[in-house]
Amino acid sequence: MKTSKSTFTAIVAAGLTLCLGVALAPVAHAETVTATTVASAPVATVIAADRSKTIVATPTGTGQVSVITAPKTKIKVTGKNTNRIGASDSKGNSVIKNLTPGYTYTITTKVGSTKVTALKYVGKANGLTAETTDQFDTVNLTWNHKNTRATGGKATTYVVTATPTDSQKEISVTTSEKSTLLGGLDPKVLYRFSVTPVNAIGAGGSSTAIMDRSLFSITGKLGTPATKPLDSPTTKPLVTPKTPEPAIVSPAAQANSNPQPSKPAGPTTKTIYVCPSGFSEVGALCEKSQAYTFHDETETRGYTYHTVMENYGPWKDFGTDWSGTTCPNGGTLTPGQGCMGYDSRPVSVKDSTPAGFSDTGSGWSKTVAVKDAAPAGYSDTGSAWVQTAAKEAKVVPV
Repeated sequence: MKTSKSTFTAIVAAGLTLCLGVALAPVAHAETVTATTVASAPVATVIAADRSKTIVATPTGTGQVSVITAPKTKIKVTGKNTNRIGASDSKGNSVIKNLTPGYTYTITTKVGSTKVTALKYVGKANGLTAETTDQFDTVNLTWNHKNTRATGGKATTYVVTATPTDSQKEISVTTSEKSTLLGGLDPKVLYRFSVTPVNAIGAGGSSTAIMDRSLFSITGKLGTPATKPLDSPTTKPLVTPKTPEPAIVSPAAQANSNPQPSKPAGPTTKTIYVCPSGFSEVGALCEKSQAYTFHDETETRGYTYHTVMENYGPWKDFGTDWSGTTCPNGGTLTPGQGCMGYDSRPVSVKDSTPAGFSDTGSGWSKTVAVKDAAPAGYSDTGSAWVQTAAKEAKVVPV
């Protein structure tokens, strides 16, 4: 039976009259509430926001910081050799350039202040090496990379990927160290490994290494295959493709039904000489380098002076000629005063402030970056700190 909305409302009203024993007023309008399913709203993207009490500073390029704050607001920047004033635009944006990478600056506006470290782009990683481990699907990756205060120091991370030569899924990890274990590899597949350094303003160049032999061909190891249904038509043997793999039954029954495929011969080994982790091969030795680091020092100079001749004490020479227009005894003819002359004496005058220095009132000074002492075990080559090491013997499969 079908019931209209108005009929349903009347039935409810009549029922209430019987239950309560009172008459209900006529219903002028009955509101019907219908349950509906509300679709999930898509993730929203912020397109406008109140920045009147906001101050955010982010490094966005070499020696460059982008600031978000209240619109048309004065911005003060203080730090390494910097004390400048700027302003945000009508949307609250500002870009501060020509800062020294590796140094922290204070950004101040009327809504507060924040600190931000200027950076430069990270350099290229190099020397990527992949080695086998005792796990059939895991390799140990090591590489070299110069990571300095100017590129973010410990804040620099490394994105490590293994891309198979077939259509299988790429494997990727992120680490802050210069080595990592990468697992989950297919031991029968060749991979292209890469490592890319990344800091807050972007990525540096990648170092790559490509396998020419699979893990299985080197180690002879395979993982335990997943158990498949007895009637699975896709079950295949691990070694001999021409011999169908038997159904999964007891070892005794399996031995009676089909012979086991022969196991690969154990790999032979050889000794090679490789650089220790973190070192790069340079001729017969191994090296690793570290970029210079610096600290600030104040250089002071005492004032220097030069001598100039100063005129003083006017005197009058009455020895003009008969015409009164020349001074035969010296001096300078001054109208109405005759021939006038001055004595001179040497006076010491302070030299101009040298470039880059400021005058403190008692001398000249400036802040200079001074190279730190070489770390323990390193020597100074004139362009970087370098540590050397001998190659180490390592036994590997043939």
